Amino acid sequence: MTDLSRVQYPARQVWSIRRASPRESPLEFLETLADRGDFVPFLLGRHPAVLLNRPDYVSTVLVGEAAKFQKGSANRRARHLLGNGLLTADTDLHAQRRKLIQPAFARPRLDGCACLIVTRARAMCDEWRTGQIVDVTDAIGALTLGLVCEAIAGCSVDGEFGKVKEAVSQATASLDPLVSLVAPLRHVRRARARLRHIVEGLASRASEQASEGSLLSLLDAHDSTQPSAEQRIDDLLTILLAGHETITSALTWALALLALHPEIERRMHEELHAVLSERDATASDIANLVFTRAVLAEALRLYPPAWVLARHAAVSHQFEEGEVQAGSIVLVSQYLLHRDRRFFDRPRSFDPDRWLGAAGPAHPRFAYFPFGAGGRSCIGESFGWMEGVLLLATIGQRSRLRPIGEAFPAVEARITLRPRGPVLMRCER
Repeated sequence: MTDLSRVQYPARQVWSIRRASPRESPLEFLETLADRGDFVPFLLGRHPAVLLNRPDYVSTVLVGEAAKFQKGSANRRARHLLGNGLLTADTDLHAQRRKLIQPAFARPRLDGCACLIVTRARAMCDEWRTGQIVDVTDAIGALTLGLVCEAIAGCSVDGEFGKVKEAVSQATASLDPLVSLVAPLRHVRRARARLRHIVEGLASRASEQASEGSLLSLLDAHDSTQPSAEQRIDDLLTILLAGHETITSALTWALALLALHPEIERRMHEELHAVLSERDATASDIANLVFTRAVLAEALRLYPPAWVLARHAAVSHQFEEGEVQAGSIVLVSQYLLHRDRRFFDRPRSFDPDRWLGAAGPAHPRFAYFPFGAGGRSCIGESFGWMEGVLLLATIGQRSRLRPIGEAFPAVEARITLRPRGPVLMRCER
C-alpha cells in the first residue's frame, strides 16, 4: 500500500478543502476546482487528490490506462454497504461477474422487457386523475423499482415498496461520492444491515418465482463458480440499487425540464403521435423516437445521475499538465464536462436539438459519458436507454405534467444527482 505521507504535490498547486466544502455544496466545490484548470491537485481531508477535467484525461483514466487507476481505497465505503457486486468488485472478480451477468442485458432479453415497461407505466398513468398533484420522484421511483425487480431479478415488490424504498433511501444517503472517499464507515452499518435483510428476503422469494432469462435464473443455470449466498446478494443488491436510483433521477429531471419548456414538450408529443398514433410503444419503435431520445440525452447531460467518478492511482502517471502520483485519489466529473462551454454551446440550456442532425453531436467522445466508460461502464446502459425512452413515450402519450409554481427543483448531489425533496406536478390530459 502506498504511504500517503510520501504523496506530495507542490504547495502552490494544491487547492485546500477549506476553501470550498464537498460535504455542504459538492457541485460548487467541483466547479471551484475546475476554475483553476484541467489538472488540479487538492486535499480531500488529509488525502492527496487530483481533479482531471479534460476528455482525453477521462479516456486515459477509464479506458487507455485503466489498470493504473483502480477502484481500490476510493471504493471502500460503497463496498462496505454493497459488498462485491459489479459496482465495487476488484478487477478480476468484476470481470468474472460481469461476463456472467451480461446475458441478462442482451438484446433479446431487453426486447422482452419492453412490454413490461410500457404496461407498468401505462397502469401508473391511468391511476392519475386530471388535476391530481403527483409527487413525480415518488411515482417514478415506485415504477422503476418494480421494473428492475421484475425484469432483472424476476420478482415483484409492489406490496413492499414502502419498506424497500425506505431502506434504499437510507443506504444511498450514506454514499456521497466525494465525502464517502474519506468518511468513517461506522454510519454505514445500520443502513447495510437493513438493506441486506430486505434484499435477502427478495432473493429468497425471487428464487422460487424467477422467470426464464432473469438474472437469478441465469446465475442458477450458468454460474460454474458456485458463489456464496453472500455473493449472490451482492450481485442482486448492486443491480437493484443501480437500476432503480439512476433511472429515477434521470426521468424525474427529464419530466421537470419538459414541464418548464412547453415548446420542447409539444415537439415530443408531435413525434409520439406521428410514430405511435394511439398505440403503445414497443422496442422496435425506439429507433424512430429520435426526438424523445434526444430529450433523455439532454436531461442526462444537464443532470447526469452519476456525476463524479473516483479512482485510486495504483502507480504514478504523467499527464500533459502534471504527474498524478501513486496513492492519489483521482476524480473525473460528468457534471463538469457535460456543462463545459468548450464542448457544448449554451451549456446550461435545455436543448435536445444538439443531439440531432446527420453529423451527430460535435463534442469529443469523453465530454459526455453519463454511463461511465471502459471496462467498468454501466452494464445496464442499453436497458437504461430503452427504459428511459419507453417511459417518456408512455407518460407523454397519457399525461401532461405541469409545474406547481415557478421554482425548478433544487439539486441534491448524493449517490446520484437527484432533486432535493418532492417534485410536485399537476396532472393534465
